[in-house]
Amino acid sequence: MLDIDSFKQMNDSLRVGLGDELIVAASRRIQEILSEETVLCRYYGDQFGIMIEETGGIEKDQEMAEKLIKAFNKPFFIDQYELYITVSIGFSIFPEDGKQWEDLLKYAGTALLRAKEEGKNRAKAYSPALDIKNFKNFTLKNDLRKAIDEDQFILHLQPIVNLETGEILAAEVLTRWEHPEWGMVAPDEFIPLMEETGLIIDLGRQILRKVCQQYRDWIERGLPQIKISVNYSGVQFYQKNFVKDIQKTLKEFDLSPDFLIIEITESVLIKQSGRTLEDIKTLQEMGIQFAIDDFGTGYSSLTYLSSMRVDILKLDRGFIREVPDDERSNKILGAVVKLSQELRMKLVAEGIEDWDQLLLLRALHCVAGQGYIYREPVPVDVFEEILEKKDIQPLKNVTDLKGYDGESNDDDQRFFKDLIFAKMTIREFAGETADIGFTGTILKSIGREGLQFITNVQIPIRKDFILEFEMELFGERVKVQGFPSRVKKLEKEIFQYGLVFIGMESQKGFKLTLEKLKTHHESKKELSRGELSLEEMIGFFRSNRNFTDSNPW
Repeated sequence: MLDIDSFKQMNDSLRVGLGDELIVAASRRIQEILSEETVLCRYYGDQFGIMIEETGGIEKDQEMAEKLIKAFNKPFFIDQYELYITVSIGFSIFPEDGKQWEDLLKYAGTALLRAKEEGKNRAKAYSPALDIKNFKNFTLKNDLRKAIDEDQFILHLQPIVNLETGEILAAEVLTRWEHPEWGMVAPDEFIPLMEETGLIIDLGRQILRKVCQQYRDWIERGLPQIKISVNYSGVQFYQKNFVKDIQKTLKEFDLSPDFLIIEITESVLIKQSGRTLEDIKTLQEMGIQFAIDDFGTGYSSLTYLSSMRVDILKLDRGFIREVPDDERSNKILGAVVKLSQELRMKLVAEGIEDWDQLLLLRALHCVAGQGYIYREPVPVDVFEEILEKKDIQPLKNVTDLKGYDGESNDDDQRFFKDLIFAKMTIREFAGETADIGFTGTILKSIGREGLQFITNVQIPIRKDFILEFEMELFGERVKVQGFPSRVKKLEKEIFQYGLVFIGMESQKGFKLTLEKLKTHHESKKELSRGELSLEEMIGFFRSNRNFTDSNPW
């Protein structure tokens, strides 16, 4: 599998149609290297599949891959442009890696993702040590078109609330993918893949139709007519007839445009073109409002606030997380609230999770907000029950992950103050034995019946999804297996799970290790309960730590 590096960014930056010409030129250059017996196809987008017969083993495959990479050292000349591109390659071998075509394709794609992760412009052979995240990403990418065709995407809604009265002002639409194997997949995982393949345009049309159909149903049933906020990718602004498509869908369902809010990120405006600004202006004249999502995470926020009319600012949850304990964060939050008021822009505070944050926002006269203190994103039918009451009050206690199964009575559950690393792999997936490779995780606690772990891979909560963990405790190498039972999202790409053990009856060594851990904690009481630093966890996962070494500890 061969993929052009950074093709999307190049395609977005140059004239329309040039990307297609570059793909044609790239395919010709690949053909120059390959023999007549080789099968070459354009797999999709900027990715090519190559099948080579009887290469002579992994060394010859690596040589061929390096030869293909070297062929792209020369620039491409298209019109007035001199384009320098690189490619990444992943390959698998029959029969060592698999005997079925589908497996070979999947493993080559997994190796390709690892090649890109390691810096691009390189080739990577498949190995069972390639981790779960790469495997999952390739599986999802491979299933995107089928997911759209089979309508596997569903709407979840999170209320946007008047912080003083509890009145529901609007709802943000958050798309979820009901994958038949991986379960509910969040946008953070599949949206980048959609953008990379260009399928985000088809998905965007499908989601807007679902939203309009649902809103028409609410009108006919007499439910409160709140605003609906839909997230749009920057890629969608490059599609032909962007405005006309929206107008056509609204007309089909006989809806006035003023119920709709389009959310875009700061990056869309940073890369803004004349046509993008014109489209935004046209939609605003129709009555559609524009909101800037994750405000404050970009580097030119104040520049575009002065150059265009923004209706709503959605304050990134990072501004809320440290208040009210951190004085600097409090002052920054107060300044942003005041700025929005003086510019006469609506402000929505995202990620409100506790009463202290809510009370400070009220004291600063921030009008609107959303977060788990009111509700997490919920399916449409649950949201309708909330909407019928017209207002919603903050929860007394936001649900937290109490133990490995949420209701732990395990007196021997031990929490780690320091970071304890473990290797995680999938042993059984939807009833099938798996051999996928290891991913680094962090252990938070462990007991007789289960453990808590932290990972940057979102995994399904199902009993036929069996995970294995390998760790070192007091010099003893320990292996345990179980199924995930509960999840809590800690950060955009970091999750905390509970795991219920299976098959532990015969593991006397594990029980002895737990006794040692118990004695250790009782002798050092300060270690009996510890909170992990979010910054440490983020740093661990972003360092791309490789757990394929013989001694990762």
